[in-house]
Amino acid sequence: MPRFLMSARETQYYLVYVTALLMGTRLGETLGPCWCDLQQDMSSLSIVQSLYERNGVCQMVQSKSKAEPVLNSRTAGAYRVPPLASGTAGS
Repeated sequence: MPRFLMSARETQYYLVYVTALLMGTRLGETLGPCWCDLQQDMSSLSIVQSLYERNGVCQMVQSKSKAEPVLNSRTAGAYRVPPLASGTAGS
């Protein structure tokens, strides 16, 4: 995986690859978050919506969970908040 990320570093999809590989998100979860879902200190990313495609039409859908979103990766909750790996946000 490190070799792949090194070669992908110069592509426009680098952050998509980092999110998917290091955080374990599914494709829709990887493409769903907005900048507002990223904590200001870049310590966590809230996965509260996903990109969903059906019959050729893409739309954002809310997480299936009824729980409130959690903002801390150590807080138990139904929304996934994977911790960000240090040094991966374009550094």
